[in-house]
This record gives sequence, C-alpha cells and structure tokens, in this order.
Amino acid sequence: MNALKLLIIKHEVLKTRIILNDQGEPVQAIARNSDIECNFLQASSEKELSELCQKEVERGFVLDSEPLMRVAIAGVGADMYYIWTIHHIISDG
Repeated sequence: MNALKLLIIKHEVLKTRIILNDQGEPVQAIARNSDIECNFLQASSEKELSELCQKEVERGFVLDSEPLMRVAIAGVGADMYYIWTIHHIISDG
C-alpha cells in the first residue's frame, strides 16, 4: 500500500481529476492530495473473482471528485490477486 502512495505522490497523472471550466469544457486538474481506495475481497471461486472484477469495471468513476484509480486485493483459496482499476483518461497516450 505504501508503494502505491509513493507512486501517486511522484506521478501527478495519478492525482488527475477532470473538472469543467467556466465555459463548461472538461479540463485536467491535479489534486493536491490523493488517497487511493484499497479494498480486500474474498471470493470462493475463480468465477466469483471474475464477477468481482466485472463489478469493479461497471462501478465506474466520478471524474471530478475522486481518484481515477483504485485497487483491490482478492483472495481465492490460498491464492491472492491484485485488481487495479484505472480510468483510461489517465493512461491514454
């Protein structure tokens, strides 16, 4: 978790929000501080893990008021999976 916080501090794009300017046009804004959401999930099967991942994608983001990425650590039996959900706007070219 600390490694993710350090990445966010170092890379402004990971603190990006999209707000509307006075003309109603979307513009990039960099938050001064940004906490990352990290959830711990438990799944009973690979199928349930897949369903959890789909729910993360469908959940979407609020562009102007929340971090545009989040992580989850999911356990399936003895295996652990890292799920990184990121809005394409902060990763596109």
